[in-house]
Amino acid sequence: MFTRPSGVKTLKMMTKFAVHAMLSVGLGLLLALPTAMAQKSLEITDFSLPDGEENEIKLSAYKEQQAVVVVFMSSHCSWATKYADRLGELFEQYKDQKVTILAINSNDASLNELDAGKVMRTVTVFPFPYLKDEQQEVAKQFKATKNPEAYVLIPKGGKFSVVYQGKIDDNPLDAKMVRHNYLTDAIDAVLAGKKPEVASSPASGCNIKWR
Repeated sequence: MFTRPSGVKTLKMMTKFAVHAMLSVGLGLLLALPTAMAQKSLEITDFSLPDGEENEIKLSAYKEQQAVVVVFMSSHCSWATKYADRLGELFEQYKDQKVTILAINSNDASLNELDAGKVMRTVTVFPFPYLKDEQQEVAKQFKATKNPEAYVLIPKGGKFSVVYQGKIDDNPLDAKMVRHNYLTDAIDAVLAGKKPEVASSPASGCNIKWR
């Protein structure tokens, strides 16, 4: 036989439901917070790293460029080295449009000699600077975690604002099978005076080898 809940019991049930609803909303806001923080624009301050000819390359030297592409690389990680030719082609495609590329190797070379400053540039040859981040401070500033991991920067008030971070494209194994060119899409958007439609994508590859 069905018994109608008393007024007190009904009030308790409603209160319990309201508490659960508020907890759910609160949890949703907490879960959303890291996403909102991740979407906040990352600004990179000037840095200086050595190239293969005993020159110190400063990021600020490229303040007149439309965009600076920074790619964290490794000379022993097959995921990264498969992009060497593609990055060379990308440089040739955009070099006359005030877009430059900097490759940065932040790996602890004690774990693999191919990532040592004197060796990496003979193993992986680029038509643009390939810099060694020996102290790993630059990788930490970018919050980079993978090789390869690409960033598109635009000059902004003495700093460089990151407008894209993540994959180069969606197929590291075969350039002919690429369907989404995340990096070139971001560069094209910047050159058109627009924000990239995709501001970030999860980078995939070898983890940066930290000290």
